[in-house]
Amino acid sequence: MKLTAFMLIITFPFISAGAISFYDNFSWAVHGSIFYFAADNGIDSDPAPILPSFGLSAAWNFWGPLRVELTEDIYMTNYQWNNITGHAMACDQPERSAFVTGFLTALQLTAFFPFTEKGTTVRVYGGPGADFRVVSLAFGLNHGDDFTGSLEERDPRLETDAIRNYFWSEGRWFYPVAGVGIDFPVNERFLLGFDMRTWFPMYRLWTDEHLPKIDGWRFGIGFRITRRPLKIPSGLDFYDEHEPTPEEIVSQISSAIESLSIENANVIVANGRIVIRLDDVQFLPNSAELSASEGAKLADVAQIINDIPGRNIIVSGYAAMAGTEEGRQQISHARAQAVADYLVQAGARRASEITGLRQLFPARAELRK
Repeated sequence: MKLTAFMLIITFPFISAGAISFYDNFSWAVHGSIFYFAADNGIDSDPAPILPSFGLSAAWNFWGPLRVELTEDIYMTNYQWNNITGHAMACDQPERSAFVTGFLTALQLTAFFPFTEKGTTVRVYGGPGADFRVVSLAFGLNHGDDFTGSLEERDPRLETDAIRNYFWSEGRWFYPVAGVGIDFPVNERFLLGFDMRTWFPMYRLWTDEHLPKIDGWRFGIGFRITRRPLKIPSGLDFYDEHEPTPEEIVSQISSAIESLSIENANVIVANGRIVIRLDDVQFLPNSAELSASEGAKLADVAQIINDIPGRNIIVSGYAAMAGTEEGRQQISHARAQAVADYLVQAGARRASEITGLRQLFPARAELRK
């Protein structure tokens, strides 16, 4: 059977490190946690609360393995005023005076480290944080009989005011955080992570010395779903401060083409792109089905591409001039996509990192050797 030759162009858009935009390194996450508010209030019926929370975070990878991350966790619980110790404490519903909605906010520095070749990473993080608490009268305490006019007799309005003043005085809102987490790739866009965090009651260094040492500490365990950034470090490459130049990459590809004895192939730099050209890729006539003989050649090309991580690629090509313009465009696109699919199956890139485009006439820069 007579085969049809197809000129194949594989393009690496080259972007220097300085040209990467803010958004290429930006990621976001949603997370849910179970909080434990440690306390020893001496009342057997009032155990320290365990409560759920929901949160969001946004992160910017500003250098190598480091990112800065803003997190927000929201929780809700009941509080009462302890007249004996003179402090606010979380409590069960029957003992409530105030309803508190807390916004645990943190600006933390995160270091992340590759754990497996499949994309699992470990995170270690910490930074300043604050617990901004909105305090209101607890639900159901709006009857006249509830208001005694005395804090000692547990007037809920007076206790609510005392709790609010307590939270916002003496820096009791200052809660630095530290934690560790691990992320597993779910698909090409999202990671599933698990975290353990601790919030430190720094105000205990200068106030509330009479309270039990455990009081004020917060602990959390939970999960998070992270949207991957557009630019993802590969392996340990982000520890290498040297960004290869286009010429260095071309030299690497040229050496690989020569060592693998790939015929009718060359590589150049053209218009800010690295272009691999294969002049004679064989397809069945009027078809996007690759000839069986082309498998070894494209497997070698996949190996070359796989050795140059971190850049999306574009596959395009030029069909013979026979037939109509529309027909040539369609067959060019189908053949380019067939090659792109083959490279994905060979593990050169994920499907989201490689695109098959149709082209009709080769650009002069791409044809220049």
